[in-house]
Amino acid sequence: MIDVDAIIAGWKGNTGDVYEMAVTVELLGRMGCLDADKFKLEKLSKVLEETRNEAGLRIHGKRVINIINATQDDTVGTGDLILVLEDGSRLSISITGASTKQVAKCITNPTPKRLGCTHDDIEHIKQIASEARIEYEREMSERFGLERPRRVRTDASKNACIKVASLVAAIFNALPKSERKRIVDELLWLENKPSDYLVIVDKTLLTTEWFHIGDPRIIVTDPRLAPDGIYLAVTENSKIISKIQVKFNNGIMRSDLHTSWNANCVFSELYTLTRINFKYSEESLPRT
Repeated sequence: MIDVDAIIAGWKGNTGDVYEMAVTVELLGRMGCLDADKFKLEKLSKVLEETRNEAGLRIHGKRVINIINATQDDTVGTGDLILVLEDGSRLSISITGASTKQVAKCITNPTPKRLGCTHDDIEHIKQIASEARIEYEREMSERFGLERPRRVRTDASKNACIKVASLVAAIFNALPKSERKRIVDELLWLENKPSDYLVIVDKTLLTTEWFHIGDPRIIVTDPRLAPDGIYLAVTENSKIISKIQVKFNNGIMRSDLHTSWNANCVFSELYTLTRINFKYSEESLPRT
């Protein structure tokens, strides 16, 4: 018996939750579990009707017996859902909403420490953030007075992120080549792929396209970080292979600048993707 409530409890109201819900409902329909009303999204009823199947879902010839919501668990790579097969084996699914065929997705949330910053470096970043907050207060007072909007872009925040990007790039590029390679291999999941499958969800229709994630398409030997405004471009032989967004994770006044950032990549440029015609429950998917 699938515990739909347990699956739903894994979502925390993030923007991308609806796309993960669409894939979950599609899977539940193929598994013969038709209780989708708990998702409280009218669009998903159509997804369920199109995938309704009482016979159950099989992958690699094995029945899928459970779905685990892993969207908050970074230890499983970029996997948002985990499929549990009847023999106990597991397959991970990474999900993203997209309106184009070129899929960019955040694959990890690095910190300055993970990019080679020492304790003293992080203290320097904290100081930059503290100075930015003072400038932020001055800027907001001049622009809005006492009636301040909740979310607004400010020069104070942007300039702090630009300064930190340049600082961290210099620190990373001064590391030994072997250490830079180790960090980027881990950051981009180049030695241990981010998930078994990628599912692209159409942002309007909530229809899905499934892809098997194969081997990496690139090998890094001498990676560098190049500051690009509020971003850090991860490069190999001067070619950009990923971008890291330096940011205050929850606004300049409510969060720090040395915690979680966003590392984005274009999946098709980093990994071999094989499209899957996932319409029938008995269809054999490519093996991982």
